[in-house]
Amino acid sequence: MIKLTPDLLIGNATIDHDHEKLVKIINEFLEHSKSISNVELMSETLKSLLDYTKFHFEREEKIQKECMYPYYNMHHHEHKALVMQIQEMARTYFIEKTKPVDKNSINMLNQLLKTWLFDHIKKFDTNMRQWVNPDWQPPQP
Repeated sequence: MIKLTPDLLIGNATIDHDHEKLVKIINEFLEHSKSISNVELMSETLKSLLDYTKFHFEREEKIQKECMYPYYNMHHHEHKALVMQIQEMARTYFIEKTKPVDKNSINMLNQLLKTWLFDHIKKFDTNMRQWVNPDWQPPQP
């Protein structure tokens, strides 16, 4: 089970709460990866991620604009790239059906989720801290 550790917190209640939702999506994926069919698991996870990106990226980018975050454009492009990855997976496996939904596809989605959580949040989102809440300090573990 994955947890949103102090080093992944941003210091903005809205963003941190949204990130908790992402962790929940990831944990549900991991929990069900052995108990339900690959097709159902992948389909539900991709739907959840697409829903999540619609509200989270919009809210996060609004906060970035309000605090005049200097790397907004770079961050926005990173968000678009993540959405495109999810859309491409959905298109490949469920619309065009050019690849089978199997253990390999589940592993690819698992890797995307890990990359998103640890690379995007840790490398990109934590850089916002000093703009969204300059006085905030992550709690000590």
